[in-house]
Amino acid sequence: MGILISFPRALTLAAFSGLSSYHETMESQMRSAAEAEKLAAEESIRKMGLSVEEEMQEWDLAMQNHDMTFNMLMPNFLRYSSIVLLFLVVENKLGELANVAEQTHPKSPKAPNPKGSVVKTYKRYFAEEVGISSLDWQTMHELSAIRNCIVHASGKWGRMAIVDTKSFMLPPARHSISVHKLQVIRIPV
Repeated sequence: MGILISFPRALTLAAFSGLSSYHETMESQMRSAAEAEKLAAEESIRKMGLSVEEEMQEWDLAMQNHDMTFNMLMPNFLRYSSIVLLFLVVENKLGELANVAEQTHPKSPKAPNPKGSVVKTYKRYFAEEVGISSLDWQTMHELSAIRNCIVHASGKWGRMAIVDTKSFMLPPARHSISVHKLQVIRIPV
């Protein structure tokens, strides 16, 4: 007989697994769409009845547009949306964990309902009120900073009014961020 895993834990693992599958599926779909778009552009240009030189000019323009769309914009959109979704799941799971802590520890105060910094609010609640300090708060703070940059500044660090560089290290080149086990996120500056 297998190991019995609590239902909330199983849902949490399924949520993270589902996010991973979603990202992989969408990456694959983008590659297929890129190939289909390239074939459609080739067919469209051929139907124009242009000279060889004009066809080459049209092809160059079509491929510039194609490359921008499928090699820059769409991958960034997918990565950005994946990070925002990941943070949404983390935020939700912190809330669920706080509710479980409230229910299982009768002396614990009511679980917070964060209005501002979700990570800071839950960190304080778990550390000070519940006595749980073993969560990876640094990673959650970094994920929150990346999410905020994506949502509030279109992924451009230079547009962020406040970036706590003491707790979050920006790479020297300032054009990409590595989030532990996540892929590198290209952020144009």
